Amino acid sequence: MHQTRVSKHGTHAYTPGFTIVELLIVIVVIGILAAITIVSYNGVQNRANDAAVQSDLQNIGTQIVRYNVEKGTFPGVGTVVADLSTYAFRITQKSYGNHIISGGGAYNLLYCLNSTSDDFALVASSAGKNTFVYNGGAVRAFTGSWSVGWGTICPAAFTPNNGGASGGWIYSNGVWPSWSS
Repeated sequence: MHQTRVSKHGTHAYTPGFTIVELLIVIVVIGILAAITIVSYNGVQNRANDAAVQSDLQNIGTQIVRYNVEKGTFPGVGTVVADLSTYAFRITQKSYGNHIISGGGAYNLLYCLNSTSDDFALVASSAGKNTFVYNGGAVRAFTGSWSVGWGTICPAAFTPNNGGASGGWIYSNGVWPSWSS
């Protein structure tokens, strides 16, 4: 439906609509709402990833304790992946980040064995960039240096840090063990 408008230049037919300024205001408001939603979603997603990694560390730690009870020893650093393959548990792989990149490979979820204290620890970084450690039956935030080598990470995973630690990656060179899916 056309309406007629009379101006000093004569009579013109026009169709009512929005002005460019009104459209720009609507676009800006939608953009602001979208930005707020994305930031909120990312925060929720990061907290979910952190919770999944903490839960995984607790479950894996429980299985390593079970292994120790059954075998009388902790899994070996070089054999931890094979040693744990007989235990049924899952790892929430998408919740982990690729935070240590070395030689083109991605590494995460570190198993540390301390021969001087007959103890073990697990250290992992979530996709939300937070790092956690399992040691002594509990999961807590990891305050040590999350750097390229296990030689820096493992000693800091134990409380107190008394040396003698060695480590092996469970997520190694961008590959999860087949039993972890």
